[in-house]
Amino acid sequence: MRPKTDLKAYVRSRLTGQWTRPVLVAGICLTADMLHMAVLLPFSVASGPLPTVIGIVVSFILSLLGYLLVAGQASYHLAFLRGREPAILDMFRIFRQQPDRFLILGFFWFLPELIPNLSVLLPDSWISRILLYAVSILLIAILRTHWALALYLLADDPGLGAFKAMRMSAAFMKRQKLRLLCLVLSFIGYYILGILSVGIGLIFVYPYFHLTLAVFYLEILSRVSASPA
Repeated sequence: MRPKTDLKAYVRSRLTGQWTRPVLVAGICLTADMLHMAVLLPFSVASGPLPTVIGIVVSFILSLLGYLLVAGQASYHLAFLRGREPAILDMFRIFRQQPDRFLILGFFWFLPELIPNLSVLLPDSWISRILLYAVSILLIAILRTHWALALYLLADDPGLGAFKAMRMSAAFMKRQKLRLLCLVLSFIGYYILGILSVGIGLIFVYPYFHLTLAVFYLEILSRVSASPA
């Protein structure tokens, strides 16, 4: 297995002179995120339990729809890394590949994020809020490392179901979770710099990060394919 520095160096070499399309693809996903936040703004400033509940539901639905764009980005990145020189619009082909598979995966991917919202059903206490956030973070860390490869598996195989992709990802990620965590944490500095640049730098950090995750997936896939049955 190559260290994280080698994975990142490989992605940088692939992006040399070819930043334009990956950046535009990232721009589409980031624009969707900003629209998501804009839609939720009225609910965040409104008071009362009903606007809060509606805001939670709307946010969850928008997150699922946005996950389809993330899936399209993953499909684009795999094609890019395999030297196919995909067009930007190729990321939208994912919408014709049984998008319900990605919605199912997205449902379980984002479900732990709803846990802190259960505080509206409990007595107002900082202890309950801390516990709910702790449970949410723990589940996100566990489930998302188990299912880290599921999105790429679905993008790679239009006939693969969401639940099978999650099981395959969990099997492939055995003894790889800490390595993935270190890889993700190594981008914190880049994201901080991107934010300090008034967000402009994020347009470059975003494709760099997600392409590195795609390389991580391809490396594990090649190892699994090469191992004896």
